[in-house]
Amino acid sequence: MAGVSKGAFGEVIAARFLREKGFVIVSSNYRCRQGEVDIIATQGNYIVFVEVKTRESFSYGTPAEAVGPQKR
Repeated sequence: MAGVSKGAFGEVIAARFLREKGFVIVSSNYRCRQGEVDIIATQGNYIVFVEVKTRESFSYGTPAEAVGPQKR
């Protein structure tokens, strides 16, 4: 995707994956006083808040390691 940042590309792929699994995307890049959520989605009775981390390698750690307590 020319002209799109790596992070935005990862969010597009994540949203596509969630839709394929039956989730409905409610919002993308939702901002509030506390910060930002990449994707908010629903499925049945569940509301899911998704933080997307796009990596080309594990040189800087795993994506899970990049989500600290403040993001959680």
